[in-house]
Amino acid sequence: MDEKKQTSADTPTPSERGEIKKEAEEAREGDKKLDDYDKAVADSFPASDPPVQP
Repeated sequence: MDEKKQTSADTPTPSERGEIKKEAEEAREGDKKLDDYDKAVADSFPASDPPVQP
């Protein structure tokens, strides 16, 4: 099989790496906010009530 050779276009520059890292951090922060929201919604329902069957 042919091995792909990495070119300079395939590897991110230092500024691109910083941008990628920043985007990843922002995504994690967004996920944390959604997790907090999900927990708040889940806590708003009493645990003892079974789901209603139609």
